[in-house]
Amino acid sequence: MIIIPLLKLAYAPSPKVGSTSVLDWLYEHWTVAAKAAGKKIALVDSTAARHLFTRGREGNLLVRNSPDVMARYPDYFTFGIVREPIARFISVYRNRVVYYREMSEMSDAGPGLTAAGLTFDPQLNELVRRYDAYAKYAGSVEWHARQQWSRLGPDISVYDRVYDLKNLNTLIEDIRSHWRKVGLSDLADLNIELKTMRADGPKLGLEALDEESFEMLGARYAIDYANLPVTPLDKVREDYKKARAANPNPPPVEFTSQLRKRAALTAAVARNEGGDAAKARAGAVGGAGMSRSMGGWTTRIAPTPDEVKQLQLRMPPSPPVPGQTWEIRGVVVMAADIDRKDCELYLTVGEQKLPCGWALPSPRIAKADPDNPNALKARFQTPPLTWPPQGDIRLMLRIREDQHLLGELVKN
Repeated sequence: MIIIPLLKLAYAPSPKVGSTSVLDWLYEHWTVAAKAAGKKIALVDSTAARHLFTRGREGNLLVRNSPDVMARYPDYFTFGIVREPIARFISVYRNRVVYYREMSEMSDAGPGLTAAGLTFDPQLNELVRRYDAYAKYAGSVEWHARQQWSRLGPDISVYDRVYDLKNLNTLIEDIRSHWRKVGLSDLADLNIELKTMRADGPKLGLEALDEESFEMLGARYAIDYANLPVTPLDKVREDYKKARAANPNPPPVEFTSQLRKRAALTAAVARNEGGDAAKARAGAVGGAGMSRSMGGWTTRIAPTPDEVKQLQLRMPPSPPVPGQTWEIRGVVVMAADIDRKDCELYLTVGEQKLPCGWALPSPRIAKADPDNPNALKARFQTPPLTWPPQGDIRLMLRIREDQHLLGELVKN
């Protein structure tokens, strides 16, 4: 449970149940209250803003969801939000597995999935059937897909109200009503709208599940159905049967993420076109020439040299927490006629040069390019880095005597 003293609220967020939208909305009001209280907060992005709540910073607290603890906050409005559990799991799959590719070969889970013999980018029913095996390696997916009861329990009597995700407008009006009762009318009158977040990924409904997968998910989330005010499983089962009858053979999901599009277009543009026009076209889709600012730093992806057949870079999507370690990962596939012994992939951090591990198995890329020996072990990973960097970071590729910039993270 998050205790927010400046807002007189207590909130137990759960992933994929509107928490990003609600926390961002609360933060917009919190900054007004913080300024009135004389606090000066400078945050680099919305993720850091949400961490004020989820990590108990700047006077916010994290406490147990129990009656004895919550009795200390009698004038707080205490709430939670729930979502139909099977629909929520499908949302996790759409967003984390399909859109963010957190079970792809390039993901953090990639090496573990390879060792376990699990398929990269699984279809929904395959993931459901082998969920426990996949969850061992894809921590983010597991974290998002946990039972809601693990966040809202063990005693929902502590809440003034638990809302269904479909009723967020009612939640907002109830919060504003509460603020007026506790002397925070200035916050209630701000008229800040709740913005919808995290809607990325393909459209998938109950029809995407086969019967076995539906029943497995019903069993997995039995504790949510039994203890939370969600749509009863029997009613969901009726809806499922209607959805399957209307669409008995839904097509498989296609994994055409931004990352894959970027890699293909970057390589194609760099090899075949070149020049300012090519950079402009590639930059428009997030490929070569892409530039993105974040927290005082800028990430840039450079055009690839002709000798590179495929380039995929996973630069930090947003600034990590200060002190956190992270790596740059990706794939660099040299053309078949290039001897890898003539090449070196390395990182520079300020004046320091660091070698990269550039011999990690890449079976999917090798399968797609069987005649290229350089596709067999094309994945790489840099040494661990600490945020913020101690100097500009550049990923460099030496081909014989020539040095090529692949990507950089530079201080603004």
